[in-house]
Amino acid sequence: MEKENLKNEIKTINEQEEVLGNEQLESTTGGATERTLFLK
Repeated sequence: MEKENLKNEIKTINEQEEVLGNEQLESTTGGATERTLFLK
């Protein structure tokens, strides 16, 4: 269950990246990305 939620979070971040562009993504989801990598 936890891994499924993680996959959804990663997918959401990737979709946001497409919408926002890299510059805004770094400021809005940088923490989430780091947390995701840590949990792997």
